[in-house]
Amino acid sequence: MVKLLLPAALLAFVSAPRAADYSFEIPRLECNASIEADGTLLIHYEIEFACRLGAHEIDVVDIGFPTSSYEQGSVAAEVDGHPVTDIRRSTVIPVGVEVHLGNRSIGPGETGVFALSGANPGLVYADPSQPGYASLEFTPTWFDASLLEGETRMTLRIQFPPGADSASTRYHDIPFTGAWRTGEGRIVYEWQTVRRMSSAYMVGVSFPASLISGPIAKRAPIQSTAWAGASDGGGGTGEWMPCCCPAGILSFFAGIIVLAVVQSRNRRLQYIKPSIGVEGVGIKRGLTVPQVCVLLGQKLDRVLMLIIYGLVQKGAAVLDTSSGRPVFTSVQPGMEGLLDYETAILKAVRVGKAGREALDFAQVRDAFVALVRDVENRMKGFSVKETREYYRSIMTEAWKQVGASAGADGIEAVVAEQLPWLLLEDRVEKRLDEFPELRGLVLYPSRLGGSYRPVFSTGQGMSIQQFCSDVASRLESTASSFLGNVDGFTSTVTAVTNPIPVSSHSGTHTGGGCACACACAGCACACAGGGR
Repeated sequence: MVKLLLPAALLAFVSAPRAADYSFEIPRLECNASIEADGTLLIHYEIEFACRLGAHEIDVVDIGFPTSSYEQGSVAAEVDGHPVTDIRRSTVIPVGVEVHLGNRSIGPGETGVFALSGANPGLVYADPSQPGYASLEFTPTWFDASLLEGETRMTLRIQFPPGADSASTRYHDIPFTGAWRTGEGRIVYEWQTVRRMSSAYMVGVSFPASLISGPIAKRAPIQSTAWAGASDGGGGTGEWMPCCCPAGILSFFAGIIVLAVVQSRNRRLQYIKPSIGVEGVGIKRGLTVPQVCVLLGQKLDRVLMLIIYGLVQKGAAVLDTSSGRPVFTSVQPGMEGLLDYETAILKAVRVGKAGREALDFAQVRDAFVALVRDVENRMKGFSVKETREYYRSIMTEAWKQVGASAGADGIEAVVAEQLPWLLLEDRVEKRLDEFPELRGLVLYPSRLGGSYRPVFSTGQGMSIQQFCSDVASRLESTASSFLGNVDGFTSTVTAVTNPIPVSSHSGTHTGGGCACACACAGCACACAGGGR
């Protein structure tokens, strides 16, 4: 990521005439950040404070915002569900608010839940590492280490703009721990951890820039001052520290870092060895659609999507998505005729568990490792290049068959038969350019009949583009919800099937420079430390 931004500190302090008298714990902190279509970030905090015995009551709380463009009038706060209206611009942190709790102050030995929400426009930036993408990086507010005791159960959720789907959303450096689609169809990434809330926890996301109707800045502003010790695990001095590194030098090295990060990330996703079939000849026929998906090196959530689809069609699994998070209501791993990878996935299912908890992580990983190795073994002696071209031709033929049946009776049966091949690639729009006669085709999923079992309720009539995109998006969202962090999961498979060579070079590294810096795309971040 290549964005350099050192905005006002996203740092929270408990304000007081004598800060040394304050001492508190934060058993729980939840932060929900929603990226709206105009580029505004809607931020909501729910923070449980526990004031320690003998300490000063918590009577004022300062909360920082990412940039000075936050809307003061949008800020609202409450304690234990009771509104607190005395909200002023902070006199302690450069950009943020101070909330005077008044008769809702949290006294020694007491616990209270402080909630705050507000809007901060202009936080979406162009992502230079992915053309056509926008990005945002964000850290929840954090607290003065000298006043804070203990660790916190922290939950951070970022909701993508309307229209985002699981195939087009990305995370940056810290893998998310959960993902799902809301009832309104919006993708959410979630990070859960237990940590000491005395430093930043920077996460980042990227998504298609076309989802943002408002302006998208090409570069975030570089501010000349920042709080020291912003990064997770870093300490802070509480003093203003100038960042004196020339911007050109920082940009140059940031570019190198971005290239290395992108290459490293891509390498972790290469779960199949590039050397398979190099010396082979001829085409390996008879591969199933999920096996072809692996051979093409597609993301593992798409592979799982196709496996789940096949299991539902065979009647070996029943999936319920009515609650918004997918649940297996029944599975039949002992059903005759199942393939090894299908049986392995079904054995990993925890019936009745939702989302990521529905699958045993280790068992699913082992199932994918076995699937990748099985594909590699099947390809021995055959040409990968020729085989891939062969199966791509089958995909094209599937679209041709649908196109040839457009307008005829029984079109739904043709779509049902070819649907796995239609779902194998994420190129519906390009396929419609190849077969324009399909653009006017209206499908009625209820008529698909035959062996087709509807995975989701798809309404009455819809275009084939809507149908394929809807089914694929919902299935991928379901698969992503089961796997959690897809890239992180893939890394665990790659570590077994195509491990990254360990460098034999060793040496020392020393360096110095700015007290802090953020090298990222679309940062809504800060360097911070200290307090009052």
